[in-house]
Amino acid sequence: MFGTNAMGFLTWDDVNMRNLALTLLLLLGAQSASADCLQDEDVEIFSELKQHFLDGDFDLFFEKADPAEVLTAETLLETKVLLVQYIGVPATCIDMYRKQYSENYVTLITVFLGENRETVYFFFSAIKVNDVFEVVGVQLSNEYEEIYKFLR
Repeated sequence: MFGTNAMGFLTWDDVNMRNLALTLLLLLGAQSASADCLQDEDVEIFSELKQHFLDGDFDLFFEKADPAEVLTAETLLETKVLLVQYIGVPATCIDMYRKQYSENYVTLITVFLGENRETVYFFFSAIKVNDVFEVVGVQLSNEYEEIYKFLR
């Protein structure tokens, strides 16, 4: 996932050329077509999660993304620190792939882009309970391949 140096700061050591090429393609093509990933979002929980991440409100983001509190406090803190160091407050986001498996289950891949072209990819999944979508899972990585595997 994120690479760090001896002082704990993120490095570009783990970024490969395929991630960079994918990001550049997204920036050149998809950003102008869908600069606001909230624009047409009809799954309310996805909209909330994306808005909190775009606002840099990682506390509220993880509260909504992990309602069962599966992640330890230590893991949450480490992840938030890495996110702040790596991307800070994202500049924009782009929805890349959505699949509606049934009227009750939907998944979404979204990329968040930082001011300096940092990328954080998310795989969101939600299930409808009593006519309201609830989070089933949220996966994140700065490597697209880590997220792409959830599509298979």
